[in-house]
Amino acid sequence: MSKHDISKVNTNRRGWLVNLLTLPVVASIFPGKADGNTKVSLNDKSHDCRCISVDELVDIKNISFNENNDKYYFSVRSNHLQSGYFIAIKNTDYIDDGGVFIRIDEFYGWLRIYSGNVQAEWFGVIGDNIDCGLEIVHSIKYIAYNGGVLEFSTGVFSLGKHRVLLTKEDVKSSFSIIGKGEKTVFSFENIDPPGNDKTTWVKEPMLFSFIGRDSEDFLPSILLKDFSLDYSRQRNKGGHDLDSLEITHPSPYSVGTNAIYFYYAYSPVIENIYINNVYGNGIVIKKSFYPQIKNCRGNNVSAGNVVSPDGNMAKDSDGGFCFLWSCFSGLVENCIAWNNRVFQAKYSSLDNAVEMQGTLCGYIGFWAEYSLTRDNDIPPPMLTWLRKKDPDSNTLSNGIIFRNNVVYGYTIGIKTESYVDAIIEGNVVLNCYLPIFASGTRCTISSNWVDMLQCSNIKCPQGGLEFKRSYLGGATWAKNNDTNMSILIEKNYVKSVQYPIFLSNRNNLVVKNNYFLITNKGKLFDSRDNKIVTGLSLIENTFIIDSLYQSSDSHITYNNNVRFFGNNFINKSSNLCRVFLGNSREQYFSFHNNNFNGFFQIVSNSYLHFEENDIVISQVNKPFLITKSSGVEFKRNILNLGMLSNVPLVDLFSNDVKIVKNKITVSSVTDDNTPLFRFNDNNVYNVTIDNTMLTINGAKLNLATFNNVHYMKLTGNSSNIALQVNIYDRGFGPFYVKGNSFKTINGIEDYDPNSINNISPLYSASVGEVVYSLKPQLGSNIGIIYTENGWHKFGTL
Repeated sequence: MSKHDISKVNTNRRGWLVNLLTLPVVASIFPGKADGNTKVSLNDKSHDCRCISVDELVDIKNISFNENNDKYYFSVRSNHLQSGYFIAIKNTDYIDDGGVFIRIDEFYGWLRIYSGNVQAEWFGVIGDNIDCGLEIVHSIKYIAYNGGVLEFSTGVFSLGKHRVLLTKEDVKSSFSIIGKGEKTVFSFENIDPPGNDKTTWVKEPMLFSFIGRDSEDFLPSILLKDFSLDYSRQRNKGGHDLDSLEITHPSPYSVGTNAIYFYYAYSPVIENIYINNVYGNGIVIKKSFYPQIKNCRGNNVSAGNVVSPDGNMAKDSDGGFCFLWSCFSGLVENCIAWNNRVFQAKYSSLDNAVEMQGTLCGYIGFWAEYSLTRDNDIPPPMLTWLRKKDPDSNTLSNGIIFRNNVVYGYTIGIKTESYVDAIIEGNVVLNCYLPIFASGTRCTISSNWVDMLQCSNIKCPQGGLEFKRSYLGGATWAKNNDTNMSILIEKNYVKSVQYPIFLSNRNNLVVKNNYFLITNKGKLFDSRDNKIVTGLSLIENTFIIDSLYQSSDSHITYNNNVRFFGNNFINKSSNLCRVFLGNSREQYFSFHNNNFNGFFQIVSNSYLHFEENDIVISQVNKPFLITKSSGVEFKRNILNLGMLSNVPLVDLFSNDVKIVKNKITVSSVTDDNTPLFRFNDNNVYNVTIDNTMLTINGAKLNLATFNNVHYMKLTGNSSNIALQVNIYDRGFGPFYVKGNSFKTINGIEDYDPNSINNISPLYSASVGEVVYSLKPQLGSNIGIIYTENGWHKFGTL
């Protein structure tokens, strides 16, 4: 330890202070007015001390004393806040720190006697916005070395061009720096960015930084609480060069500064800190164990280096309020990141030609990223169990909680990426291109309120972000599909004006109990990547489409095994909401127990199971369901339809169709030839329509229409009016027709589909299978039976 470093004091002094505070003479005393000859009574046992006035605290070096442990009250005329009780001690180790210990000579010094917190004013710190940066740094280094609580009163404390930088050598004990809330302000004079070769960005000195060495030589717990950091004098606002730093540009000369920075720290706590007008980042905590950021607020803490010097717009940017980098666990709660910074320079996006002047300049409000061993093999503190250089260690995830925060005006509101498991809960995210995005990480996104507000109708200038734009994420930038892990999205409120609420490109994505409002060109959901994922579930959500909706298609593609259960879809507009599902028969979509009210159309390109859903449509002027792939099950649904306007309820381009036990009510039919189920392919195979109950207000209705149909079952279908089934070209048996409220099938007057010559070549019969004739007459065969030698007639009527 250098004896010329006035910030470092031997930690044995704490033992001195404890012993002194137990003495009866060290009571809570404060003398009245006194001159140099006044004696102050310390207690009833006549322990007295002298009160001496000095111009500067440093002048007490010249005060003589009678013996070791002689006690004085020094009144400092230039700064009464430095006044206090001191005791003369013999000591050769303590360093003169300018506030607590003042050295007299190499053997003696004055030690301040106090109880409670260390006051920054003892070191000459004043809160009148006059540069006292050196004194502030001395006071902070004192408390970092000795431990305890350093307290700042109200006022504006200017550090000038000084910055607070503490390393492991400076910090020997846990400590706290506290103020009196937002009325305690640390201000800073501008320091311009350094020069560079213009091939990369530069950075500016950090305002407060605390830097440990590694996971075994880390900083102890540090608390920063109840004060403000103001860098309004920062000249750099993101300008393109040193001569135009004030003009915010998408390709800035400097990425700015960090207001608060921790590296290799044990549970740092940042509480009730207000950070104002910083071009750069607010709080950055790297490689630390369980950081906590609570009740903090940022105003225009942002930057936006979205165009790199080589013209790339796909690189990570700087400029957010709170970033947890490779931290083990962590909590960010009850914070506000509010950003009104926009780009001022005219600049057309290289990705999509968006004019960027006036658009958002700010990277992310709150984010956590990177594995525990990112950049090196040394994890955060307390993780000695984590084996170094183990290839699996780089994939270990770390849980972060973002809870009850407010974020406004950033490119991304809240983001997690690269092995950071997270809970994003109870936040309000406004006016962000991508409000919430969890990429390559497991995540719970719960109880958030999300609205893009002004930027709903503005393209994100970065094409890669625009391509995957949504409100709640559901996609990833990770190339390795092993990192495409599960997400739970539940109990959120989202208003969609232009973009999909979520994307469907994550494995085991569960969307549950949310309230989604869709207006204008909003979308329910969408898909962006062409990698097959599985396990998407939409459960008990409410989708409300308001009267301002203008129609915008929604898609779920490249998804296997998709389940819709218990959702409410309500369209209050007169415009159709279309939903496109899948892109191959191998994909499976299940709708169970959902409610549809209003104008919807589902277009399925995959296997579809649609069961026990309620559908209410005031006027069917477009098919509710269109299927374009083999494999359709339409079962036990209840449909209440208003006017059926010469279009089918279900339009099928499918084989292997089962329509079973549905209950359908139609209030009116505009054309008697309108079918409920229209089969469009020239050769439809394997159709079952069974036990469907129809209540129709009209003269007649087609239950189903076909062109060519192979192998069909029509059983137990009933209606209150005349019901028809029409085949316009030809039917190929076997046809099983039984228990229907119609007598025959129209279009087979001239032939029997169940005769030997009309059995479909696509049908594989079983030995002993019997097919009855659909054209029975006296003297004709009753039907045909399949034997090992093929079909044969049997029986005579």
